[in-house]
Amino acid sequence: MNSKDIASKLTVLELIPENVEHRILQSESKEHANIHLLKHLKADANDETVREVFRIASEETGYGKMSAFAVGMLRKLQ
Repeated sequence: MNSKDIASKLTVLELIPENVEHRILQSESKEHANIHLLKHLKADANDETVREVFRIASEETGYGKMSAFAVGMLRKLQ
C-alpha cells in the first residue's frame, strides 16, 4: 500500500489524526509509512474506520497494487 499518497485525504476525512498523517508523510520509505498507518489502525481505529480506509485505498486510481491489496483486505473484513 502507499499510505503516503492517501494520508492527507484520510486526515481531511477524519479517519486518521494529524499526528499520524505527519508520521506517515515524514517516513523515509513507503514501508515505514505503511507501518505507521497499520499501527494506528490496529491500536486506535474502530472497525468502521478500518473499512473506510481500505475502501478509499481500493478506489485510488493509478495504484494497482494498493487497490488490489485494499480490495483483498475489505473482503477479509466482511
